[in-house]
Amino acid sequence: MKKFRLEDYEGYFAIHCQTVFEVEIFEEYINKKFNGNYNLKKRYSCYNENTCYRMQDNKRIAYAPVNFCLNHGWQVLEFDDFDWKED
Repeated sequence: MKKFRLEDYEGYFAIHCQTVFEVEIFEEYINKKFNGNYNLKKRYSCYNENTCYRMQDNKRIAYAPVNFCLNHGWQVLEFDDFDWKED
C-alpha cells in the first residue's frame, strides 16, 4: 500500500474520510505536516461518511461533501487507499 504524500498531488483534490477514526488520523498527519492545530473532526458531522477535506493554498483546509468534489471534477482520494502509519 502506498504512503500518502501531500506533495504528490497538485490542483484540485480532496481526501474522502468515511469515519471519525479516519478523520483523526488525517488530522494528525496535517497537524504534523504544517505544525498546526487543525480540528477536522469538528466539521465531520456536517456530512459524516460523505466528508471530503481539500487543501487550499497548501495550508488552508476546506471541507465539502464528496458529490460536490466529484461534480466539480476534483480528484477524490480515498483515505483507505493509503498507508498512514508513521515510519
